[in-house]
This record gives sequence, structure tokens and C-alpha cells, in this order.
Amino acid sequence: MLDYHFVAFLDILGYSNMVKSDLEGPAGEEKYFHKLIQLHKETNGLKYDNLEFTLIQFSDSIIISAPYNPDTFHSFSKLIAEYQYKLLLNGIPIRGGITYGKHYYKDDFLFSSALIDAYSIESKLARYPRIILSDDLYELLNSNGVNLEYIAYDNNYKIIDFLHNTKIDEAEKIIINDLVSKLENNKSETVSEKGLWLKEYLNYKLPDNKLKYVRFKK
Repeated sequence: MLDYHFVAFLDILGYSNMVKSDLEGPAGEEKYFHKLIQLHKETNGLKYDNLEFTLIQFSDSIIISAPYNPDTFHSFSKLIAEYQYKLLLNGIPIRGGITYGKHYYKDDFLFSSALIDAYSIESKLARYPRIILSDDLYELLNSNGVNLEYIAYDNNYKIIDFLHNTKIDEAEKIIINDLVSKLENNKSETVSEKGLWLKEYLNYKLPDNKLKYVRFKK
């Protein structure tokens, strides 16, 4: 039966290079394959208050859905934020879109208008390693007084604030900064701009950084 769901469509950035790296490396030492499958298993085993969710991954696409209920959106957005951060710590940046609509998934059969909308946001608007919440869903949740603490503004976009309430230790800072530097120094302009966006977001979130960017706000 087609019921309303929250649906997040996430795209792994640089996925083809990750696959190429694993295939060209020694057998049994696939770096990204093991990271992705382990995080997939760990995330599927997580428990959040009153939230029943489904996580599907195929190729570079990740779909996370949960039955529509304003009372569970806080848990849903927290799940997405934590998943994005864990992927980042493993050198895997993502971007995506979140919306709501009719959605069905059972016995490996997927039929969803919400997924089409979420994919459209990811492909047309996300651009950087950010996950954008649809305006319709934001207005609906905001009008109902839903807790939106995991949502921040990136200019006019509402995005998942994946570093919200996250305590970053020095080892994690080094990992993230290495990834930012790798992206920013890439010869491809479309890749380097993703690194610049991450740098701006990190400067905004980390209290020991002096530089703040007005593009981000709560």
C-alpha cells in the first residue's frame, strides 16, 4: 500500500574512483567496499525513538525512508546527520535530498513518488556535500512545531546540520581536514568547489575557528 513517508536520496561523491581503487588494489584489501558495507550494517542496526526506517544501497545511491510522522522527524534527521558524518570520517562525502510523499518498499520492490522528488533535489540543487530538505516538507514540519535542531540554513536552502551536537576530537579533525584538502586541491573545478564548501561549513561549525561564513545559520 502506498503511504506517506520521509524519503532521503543520497549520492556518494567520487564513487567510480572508489570502485576503481578497490578493483586495482590487492584482493581482500578493498578499502571502500569494507567501509561502506560495515557502515550499512551498523546503521541498519541502530535504534531511534519511535522510528522505523529502511536503508537501501545500490551502486552510488543510498535511500533511507521512514513512515511519515512529524513526531519522528527529529529522529529521522538525526539518523541522516550521523550517517553523513560517519561516511565523511571514512573519506566518503555524500550529497542528497529529503522530502516526503507516497512511497512503497517491500520484498525488494520499490515504487515511490517521494524518491523521484528527493532525487530531483539531489541532482539539481545539492551540488556540494550537503543534504537539502525540500521547502514543502520544511514548511509543513515548521508549521507543526516539529523539532528541527538538525536543520541549518545554507543561504536559502535548508540542509542537514551533520555536525550538530557532534564533539570532534583531534584525530577526527585531521581525517576531515585531509579530505577537505584532497577535494579542494583537485584539478577539477567541480571537485575543488566541494572541498571549499566543506571548509566553509567546518569553519562555521568549529568554535575554535575565527573565520565565520554568513551563508550558514540556524
